[in-house]
Amino acid sequence: MIYPQRANYILLSAFLLSASSECVADTADDCDADGITLLDEPFDRSLSGSMDHISYSGDIDSCTGISGWYTSAIGLCEGHFVFAPAIDPVTLVTPPLSVSVASPLRVTMAMAEYNNERYYTGASVEVTLLHDNGDTVSVRPVEITQAGFAEYEVSLDIAQPPCDVRIMLSYDNGGSNRKLFLDRLTVTQSSEASTEAITSDSARAWISGQHEITVDGRCARVFAIDGRCLYEGSSAVVRVNAPVIIAVVDGIAVKLRL
Repeated sequence: MIYPQRANYILLSAFLLSASSECVADTADDCDADGITLLDEPFDRSLSGSMDHISYSGDIDSCTGISGWYTSAIGLCEGHFVFAPAIDPVTLVTPPLSVSVASPLRVTMAMAEYNNERYYTGASVEVTLLHDNGDTVSVRPVEITQAGFAEYEVSLDIAQPPCDVRIMLSYDNGGSNRKLFLDRLTVTQSSEASTEAITSDSARAWISGQHEITVDGRCARVFAIDGRCLYEGSSAVVRVNAPVIIAVVDGIAVKLRL
C-alpha cells in the first residue's frame, strides 16, 4: 500500500532577529509551511510475511528507519507492522521524540483491520502520549471507520514542553482473529508554537558570527527553511550555511536571517 510522501516543512510562526541583540524582533513571516515532522515511518524495511501469512519473529528495529522502538508482540508483513493479539492487547511504542514547544502533536496513521481476505470496521486503536519516563500525558481513541486502508489523524495535547516524548499505539481484537495492519506512522508538531516578545534580555538564539548562530537553552533544535534539522541538543554555537534559519529553544521560536 503506497501513500503520497508527506513533505517535511517547518510551520513555525516565529520572530525575526537582526544581528544586533538590542533590536526587538519584528513579526514579519514569509515561512508558509505546515509543521515539523518528528517521525515518518513507512515500515518499508519489513520484507517478510504477507497479510494472510504474518511473520511473528524478528526485531522491530530491523524493520524501521531509526532504532529505539518497543513492541509487546512482534508481527510483520511486507511493508507493515502487524498488531496480532492472542490474549492481551498489542502495543507499539516509538523511539523518543524531541519536542521543545508546548503545542499539540498530530499523529497520522495509515492502517486497516483485516483477517482472512476481509477488511473490518469498528475497532478502536488507543493512541497515548508518554513522557520518556513512561508517565502518561494524554490518551485519544481512534475508531476504524473504513473497510480498507485509510489515514486517521489524532491530536495529542502537550501542556508543558518536555524534551522527549513517545507515542504508544494499542490494539485489542476482542478475542477475534482480526489483526491491525499499520502501513505508516507520522508524527508532526503543530504550527501553534509558543512564542513571546524577544528582547535583549530574553533572546534564545542570535547571529554570533559569519555563518554562525548561538542557541542558549536546555532544548534547542535548529532547522533550515526546507525542514532539514541542522542541530539538536542544548546550548551551543552552531555553524550554518542556509540563509534563513529557524531555531526552537525551550519553546521559543526564533527566525534568523544570515
